[in-house]
Amino acid sequence: MLRIAICEDEAAQRQQVSGLVNDYLSTRGIAARMRLFDRGQALVDAVAGEGPFDLYILDIVMPEMSGIELGRALRGSDQNGLVVYLTSSPDFALESYQVRAFHYLLKPVRQQELFAMLDEAVGRLHRSIEASLQVRTRGSTVRIRFDDLLYAELQGRIARYNLRDGSFVESMTLSGSFREAVAPLLQDERFVLCGASFLVNLYHIEMVDRAGMRLAGGRYVALPKASCSALRAAWSDYWLEGGGKA
Repeated sequence: MLRIAICEDEAAQRQQVSGLVNDYLSTRGIAARMRLFDRGQALVDAVAGEGPFDLYILDIVMPEMSGIELGRALRGSDQNGLVVYLTSSPDFALESYQVRAFHYLLKPVRQQELFAMLDEAVGRLHRSIEASLQVRTRGSTVRIRFDDLLYAELQGRIARYNLRDGSFVESMTLSGSFREAVAPLLQDERFVLCGASFLVNLYHIEMVDRAGMRLAGGRYVALPKASCSALRAAWSDYWLEGGGKA
């Protein structure tokens, strides 16, 4: 069952959006639990006490805590929930990089646009659960969910898969190339190669500079300077083209 949070300080708009979401869920036959919040801190507290939501629909302009500030706060405890912003202007797009926003909707919210966004979001959430890579290790075969993978790297003749929780999985000695080993990942737009022996999940990148990248959770990974500019371009393109929808 999906968990959806709507945070909008204006009661009329909060009821309008929640009504449209309910219509969507009923039309599509989707089971979900929806919570309404009139301020950002209440939502942050709910996540801390009850766990994260699958989808957050957040107003941008709110008193006390803006939608961008709320998104940053939520990302401190939830790296996977999809964030959708409600706004009267698209000018916030660059700021939304900081919280890896899934989408934004211009006010007043229209049913057709909201339903289309929700179709993409639900599809994304379902694929996130299903998409995985089978890795043969020395002792067994391990299933790695795409969403859990931060990056993979070649170490000698072994592929090492580094996960969000700080753990890693090491493959058996590769008989082919690193590219062949990670080929299933490259079919997903979230993943790109940096050179011949390093692959990263664009969704989990928070910042790219001249020396490397910062990943979700604050982990910094140094990269060759030649790789950083290409990675920065790929990361920017991913979000500008609607990253997270596929």
